[in-house]
Amino acid sequence: MLSTEPARCVGFRDSYLFFAKHKRLYKIIIDEDEKKDMIDRELIPHSYKGRAIGIVTARSVFREFGAQIIVGGKRITDDYEVAKAREEGVEEGTLADPNDAIKEGESYNKNQYVAWHGASSVYHSGQPTVPTQMGKGMDGKKRKVMINDVNWMLEHAREASRFNSAIAAARHQTHNGIYDPHTNIMQYPKSMQPTHARWEQIDDNLPPSPSSDPNALPPVKPIYSRNYRIVDTYFESPSSALYGIPGPDGDGYDIGFNGLSSVSEDIKNELPEECRRAFEEALEREKAWKGRWGREAESGCRGVVRVDKGFVM
Repeated sequence: MLSTEPARCVGFRDSYLFFAKHKRLYKIIIDEDEKKDMIDRELIPHSYKGRAIGIVTARSVFREFGAQIIVGGKRITDDYEVAKAREEGVEEGTLADPNDAIKEGESYNKNQYVAWHGASSVYHSGQPTVPTQMGKGMDGKKRKVMINDVNWMLEHAREASRFNSAIAAARHQTHNGIYDPHTNIMQYPKSMQPTHARWEQIDDNLPPSPSSDPNALPPVKPIYSRNYRIVDTYFESPSSALYGIPGPDGDGYDIGFNGLSSVSEDIKNELPEECRRAFEEALEREKAWKGRWGREAESGCRGVVRVDKGFVM
């Protein structure tokens, strides 16, 4: 039998302590052919193909534990060392494990100590890792969610998804800004703030160009633009979030990776021809996006400061 099954049956956490506490038991490691035969006979799952499988003879386990290893085993009746049990004053016919009784009309759960059927759940409930004097572990405190070899990945994914949802909800609350009572201003996340600005002067005397954008603002009549300063604010974002900071001064920001232009030539040379071609096309789109933004003196329309030497102190 597999060494993990009798180990869990008598209350051990794994087979290591099982063999360490009982020196009369001998662990046998099966070879690849024997492992393949057990997989073909569906004695172990296919996922155990790359593991070291240990087995132990049923006779040696019965000689060591007696009625504890028998289904519905009774003391003295199913024990191996009967004389020793009588000397200890054991009552004949009592169940070795009161929780392992066979009830008439109900099928016995023969997979309760099989690892891939959730047997390891007994080791996540606060039970001791070594057996008690009665042979079975004590009942531990029940948890709200019992984690075992079957559902541990599902529960881990659920907790990760729940944590991500909580983070997303907290970040969503900051989209409308957070009021700072010390400065009396609304503060917004850095990821929502623009990094560059570009001013463009529009000649209202030119005929309006057709626009396919239904949200585009209608052209302003020249009579208004001559008498008033009209400013339309238009926010523009890149087509990809990996383009980094635009403009010629984008590399001056200490943000680490700043788009595809930050990839070194050594890494580019390792790419296959098809991937390199796709990379170069994406790089050209990134350069076109960054090239649309200039410096403050150019895109910001900042004038040149004139300094009169007569007023310099």
